[in-house]
Formats: sequence, C-alpha cells, structure tokens
Amino acid sequence: MVIFSEREKRKAQVSGKSSCMVTLPKKWAKDMGLRQGDMITFTRQGDSSLLISCDSPNSIREKRAALLRVSERDTPESIFRKIVSLYILGYDEIKVKSLSGSFTSSQSNSLINQVRKRLVGTEIISGSNESITLQILLGYSELSVEHALKRMLLITSEMQKDIIPIFEGMNTELAREIIQRDDEVDRFSIYVLRQLNSSIDKGTIVDAFKDPKDVLGYIQIARIMERAADNASKIAGEVLKTTVPIDRHTMDRLQGMNSLASELYSSALLSLFKKDQKSAEEIIEVSKTFPRLDSEFLEAVKSKELPDHQSIAIILDSLRRTVDQSIEIAEIVMDLTIERSVKREHETQEEPELALVN
Repeated sequence: MVIFSEREKRKAQVSGKSSCMVTLPKKWAKDMGLRQGDMITFTRQGDSSLLISCDSPNSIREKRAALLRVSERDTPESIFRKIVSLYILGYDEIKVKSLSGSFTSSQSNSLINQVRKRLVGTEIISGSNESITLQILLGYSELSVEHALKRMLLITSEMQKDIIPIFEGMNTELAREIIQRDDEVDRFSIYVLRQLNSSIDKGTIVDAFKDPKDVLGYIQIARIMERAADNASKIAGEVLKTTVPIDRHTMDRLQGMNSLASELYSSALLSLFKKDQKSAEEIIEVSKTFPRLDSEFLEAVKSKELPDHQSIAIILDSLRRTVDQSIEIAEIVMDLTIERSVKREHETQEEPELALVN
C-alpha cells in the first residue's frame, strides 16, 4: 500500500454555470495508468471528504512480498503469529527464512500444518531446510466479508447448540468435531481481517460497506465469533477430560439455558446482516432473563435439589460468555444502525417551503 504523507491543495475552478473542476495530481494519474476517457469514481465520505478511485484496467495493484527471518529460539506459535499478521496486512507472498541456516523439525512441521489448516487461499510454493515461501492465491472478490461472516455464524451457532448434547453419553466423537470446527472459524476470522485491510488498501471500502466506520464494527464482530468458537471448544475439551456423566434432570435445565443463549447469539448476528436495530434492542432486553435462570440453577445446586458436578461451573461460565457476546454484537449493531435511522427520520420530516423574494 502506497501512503502519501504530503497533502496537495488545488483551487477549484468554475466551468459554465454549474460545473466545478479540480485537476488530478499528475503522479497519481500516471501510477494508475489513466488515459483519456477512463472512468473515475467519486464517493462521498462523511461531511467533508471525497474518495476518488480509478476504474481503469490499466491500474495494476503492486504485488507485495515480505521476508520474515526467524531464529532457533522462535517457537512455532510465535512464527505463525507473525505470519498471520503479515497475511492480515495484505501481503501476497511471505518468505520465512531461518537465520541459523536450518529450521528445527518442530518449526517446519508446525508451520506447514498451521498454514494449510488456518490460512484461506494460501499455498506453500517452495520449501527447504533454510526457507519456506508462502503465496496467497485468493483474489479480493473470491469470498466476500459478509459471506465469510455468515459461514462463521453457521459454524459457531452449531458449535453452541452442541455444547450440552456432547455431555449426553459423554460423546467424545462430537467433542472432537467441535474442536476441529474451532480451526475453521479461525480460518474465516483471519481471512475477514485480511479482506477488510485489503479493501482499505484498494480504496474500495465503501463498496463493501455503506459507511467506512462500519469496518471497526465488523472487525469486532469477527473477533467475538472467534472467541465464541474458542469458548465452545473449551467445553468440548472438558468432555474429553471427564468420565462422570451429568444426570438427566440437570441436563434438561442446562439445555433450556443453552437454548436461550444460542438463540440470543444467532439472533444478534442475524440482526447484523439485516441491519435491524429493533431486533438488536430486543435481544438486549431478552438477555436480561438469563441471569435469573442462572441464579435459580445455582440455588438449586446449593439446596441439593440438583446434584453438583465437576463440569457445571465450566458450562455455566460458557453460557454466560455466550450471552455477553450476544449483547456485545447487539450493541455493535445499534452503533452501526442508529445514525442511519436518525437520518431516515430526519428525511421524512416535512421541510418548510421557502419563498424567493425579488
């Protein structure tokens, strides 16, 4: 991404009775490969900014490459975290090179596995003991941000719904499946962040969103869904560690609470895609019933009406987190939609008629 630190000021010129002209910077026009007759797109941003973008087929995005040097002391997790950062920043090619002349076996094996599992559209195009080169082949329009978020919604919603059923009969197979779905959510989350960053890089952010300020909200949403998947995966891991089943009466109570939490979560995300402020407000109101169910459940355990179980505390904590995440999403939806609803209300108000006096 080319960043110009300097600003150019140019005088507006009036042409005819209604047109206003401003010349474009020569260097920018040359970099874009502009020719006479090429189309230029103007998009208003806020009250005093105008985005100018080039639709010319001659404008070619420069390929971006990064070199990441690592030492024997760098852990596989640390190396992959740095690769993710470069991926999110929009680099098309990432070369990882060992400073000592050779990767450790754990570094190379983990790197290859993590890249293939968690980075959408990334291929390992060359590799040796000394360096590994990654190329991101996925184009900007291959998978939209909204479609990726919808995929994350489907996966995380199913993970949430399966939290309680995995304790029925101690279903370790389903537990392992939930843990695997966590990796899939991570893939889409990292991809969404890359796409948002890349759309800013290309100057097309308003093509994806009605307002550039929406970007922050969508980044927060992606992070919340990533945490929701981690939360469900943690519960699944608990099933793999325990051998004592939960009794049927306790399961029924927990399932009712889980259904409410899952419904709040799914509805909050649907309100995002629909840009539905009213639904977001309703979700926040309905969520207030969960603390009462939580208190009643804890009181039943305390009074011995329900038997205590080693996993109950972790399950309840997971459900509380899901409800809190639902509220977070609903509040973000309100932040993204409130200004538009105010504008719509303002536009529907009857404007006073003005009379021109000679």
